[in-house]
Amino acid sequence: MIRKSILFLAFLFVFHRVSALNAIQNVEIIINDSLSFSLKSNTIVYNGEKYLAFRFIQSRFVAQIRIWPDEEGISRVRVLSSPNCQPIDTAVFVNNEYFLQYLQFNDIINSGQLVLRIQVYDMAGRSRIEEIKLFPYATTLLRTYLTDNELFIGEEKAIELFSNLPENIRFPVGWITEQDFDYRVVQSGNSVRLHLIPKTLGKRSLTLKLSTYRPDLIEPRTPNFSISPLTLNFTIKSGRLAFLNLDRQELTYDEVSRREGIEVQIDNHRLLQLNKTYRIEDQERPGGALIGELYTRQSLNNEKVLCRLRLYNLHRPTDGYLYIKDGDEARFITNFGISPKTTVQSIKILRNGVDWTESNVVYPGEMVNVRLEGVGMQKANFKFEEIEWIVKDSIVQSDNAVEYRMQIPKNISKKKIFIYNHGENTGSFLQVKEFQTPREFDFVHVNFGNGFKAVKDFTGPELYDKTLKDIVISFDPDKIDEPDKFYGKQYIQITVKITGSNGTLIELENLPVVVVCPGDRSVRHVFYDRQDCRSEDISLNSFLDKKTYDFDDWTRIRVSFKHVREKYADVPQEKVVEIILQRKIKFDIDVSFPSLLTKIVNQEGWQNGLAVSMAMIAQLSFYQKDKIARFRPYKIGVGFLALNAFNFSNNNNARDLGIVILGSVYPTRRDTKLSFPLYIGGGYLLNTDSWFWVFGPGIRVSF
Repeated sequence: MIRKSILFLAFLFVFHRVSALNAIQNVEIIINDSLSFSLKSNTIVYNGEKYLAFRFIQSRFVAQIRIWPDEEGISRVRVLSSPNCQPIDTAVFVNNEYFLQYLQFNDIINSGQLVLRIQVYDMAGRSRIEEIKLFPYATTLLRTYLTDNELFIGEEKAIELFSNLPENIRFPVGWITEQDFDYRVVQSGNSVRLHLIPKTLGKRSLTLKLSTYRPDLIEPRTPNFSISPLTLNFTIKSGRLAFLNLDRQELTYDEVSRREGIEVQIDNHRLLQLNKTYRIEDQERPGGALIGELYTRQSLNNEKVLCRLRLYNLHRPTDGYLYIKDGDEARFITNFGISPKTTVQSIKILRNGVDWTESNVVYPGEMVNVRLEGVGMQKANFKFEEIEWIVKDSIVQSDNAVEYRMQIPKNISKKKIFIYNHGENTGSFLQVKEFQTPREFDFVHVNFGNGFKAVKDFTGPELYDKTLKDIVISFDPDKIDEPDKFYGKQYIQITVKITGSNGTLIELENLPVVVVCPGDRSVRHVFYDRQDCRSEDISLNSFLDKKTYDFDDWTRIRVSFKHVREKYADVPQEKVVEIILQRKIKFDIDVSFPSLLTKIVNQEGWQNGLAVSMAMIAQLSFYQKDKIARFRPYKIGVGFLALNAFNFSNNNNARDLGIVILGSVYPTRRDTKLSFPLYIGGGYLLNTDSWFWVFGPGIRVSF
């Protein structure tokens, strides 16, 4: 019977969970009040996962989200915010049918995986989050309208292309070389441009096959990342001037290329004369800037001419053609790039939460962005020593700067990461420095008699009621560095201040700066400079003039730990350990002048009620627990009592000397100079040879 009940309860629990999971019947996305997509009608399966597919026509838009709940079980819903999808308002329940909420989609093309997170609340106020993966798709078109399809050999022509979503197109990087054309496709604002350089004569066609970031859906609901091919037909004619290609499209301008020149091969032509020097200028008309001089040496079997080229100026191919001249008359055209020798002039570092800083300092294990600034950076191929994970930013790249994102290895052995360009050391480097961050004092321990305790765990004064033999400070180097976070060497200033029970300064001692290096469990252990490191325990008695075992009661020992400010860029840590020598009792000799009522055993009545006596008592005082130098309100002691001591008349029969055990009750206020304690006790009178009891007030003056 019990087993059946348990199975029934388990069934109810599973049934409740299944019902909760199916609490949302349908989700619908409505765009521009005309495009509607729902889970029931527009679900696709891609890479084994289900998605709600919807078509978009702009990268930024506002959409309605309608959420149909189950008939019962849901009290309210809300769509949670994500980086590229923010709710504009709160969800409202419309016509007792569905919840309605408006969302703003931002940069949907570059937003990565989109997920609609819906927080669902049941009638009991409990909530959970339902996730619906979204699959945005769009039909990306690419068209052009050619008004002139004539091209000339060697001449570059830019053709404007039209697209409804140019930001969704994946543009190939750099120039594409085919048999008939060299071309490249770039985005310029909201338009697309095709740059063409024809290479062969006649009627030629070029077919552009580009892909997209967000796909289109083709039947049957299959993602397609390709744009419909665009075919362009051209008629290629020979130019007015023959175009001669160099075997090298990028040359370096330096002292060698200026004075001695460099060997190049250029296309042969029947009009190109050997053993002749041609001028290279940047315009066809006379008087252009002199870019270089070309001296033709000999013909080669590969339809090339071996030449020596001297460079005198810089040139970018995008600035226009170069003209090979005989005197001032242009004979041929060509084009190639001349850029300065790649030189790194400055290095900048970007860390999370910090702006770019001109520095070459990096630290083991950190992820940083490195920007190299200089000249001739576009053609460089930089390599960094011992860097295994590195990504080049293809967007931020120009002749003047190039950026990399890299992970500095935790176990990097070099102090300098040299930068190489095409295998040649540039002379620039990243300086590897060890982390030097102040760590909380969990690696420093103090033992004053109760065992070692981490400094960071001290939260207030420590009361110690035994003889303080010594105070020992120890260090645990293995706690400094963590597997994923390095702190480096710790420079600690220890100051000891000793004061008496009344606050007077007894001794002030600044210990030499202590340097603690991470232990051998740290990945960086072998790379730290350990010449000044210390791991031995520190005994404070070896630095103090007055030793700890000679300290008086209620002496305060204040040990301050602080990182040396000059060694750190961050705010240093500081912690104080305070030890107070606590005592439970105090022994002293007390002289007081009580006015006591005396009761002698076997005699009737009380005597000497107004006479002043003198008591000299060896007494014990008791301190309050967990309070600093605060007495309890009572004392007890043994001593001598001179009854009626200040009555010097001849008929003073009450004067006597007794041995007494005397207890007293005192006020506990510290600011009282004059107090009136109460006494009670008993003892033995020596003159009358009898036992007695005493009770009464007294006077006590504090200085």
